[in-house]
Amino acid sequence: MEGLRAYCDKHNIMLILDEVQSGFTRAGNWACWQEYGVTPDISTYAKSLGSGLPIAAVVGRADIMDAAAPGSIGGTYIGSPVCCAAALATIQLMKDENLNERAKYIGAIIMDRMRETQKECSAIGDIRGVGAMIGIEFIKNGDYSQADSELCSQIVKGCAEEGLVMLSAGMKKNVIRILSPIVITDDELHRGLDILIQQIKKFSKS
Repeated sequence: MEGLRAYCDKHNIMLILDEVQSGFTRAGNWACWQEYGVTPDISTYAKSLGSGLPIAAVVGRADIMDAAAPGSIGGTYIGSPVCCAAALATIQLMKDENLNERAKYIGAIIMDRMRETQKECSAIGDIRGVGAMIGIEFIKNGDYSQADSELCSQIVKGCAEEGLVMLSAGMKKNVIRILSPIVITDDELHRGLDILIQQIKKFSKS
């Protein structure tokens, strides 16, 4: 991220970071870029901002935002008083419940349990993430260059049969994303991880 910022500065390129999914406590900060000490020229937000109600935000340097002519910026989610009230209430709740720290706590639990599982299962490749936004990569023969999308799919389906909804992602569909609610209880979190780990062990041996 630091290299990207430096490259953009060198070549006079605007750095725009999409925080629609990672913003507002998901990554343990109000914005994920705070984790890296890099400030974008423009950043975008939505999803968690409104607790499910349709609202989005664009934040940027004053000289960039003020450069737009009056009436030249429009959008589907502009100006809803109800959604704006929901966003204000959501942000206040996030502050009151200290959900940024909660996201870091959740992420640490997930990372610790998955790394322990990795010791027993060579099918798990990279485990990465920031805050409560975690990705688990699945590979063949312990080789990071061989994506195992089939295993990933089996695990996702197996979890669904046990009542746990998981998402696969990645260009090769070999990554499981863990995006649990930040307000999840410890018991719910561990119960979900128990199911996931059970399915990983089950299908990685088949």
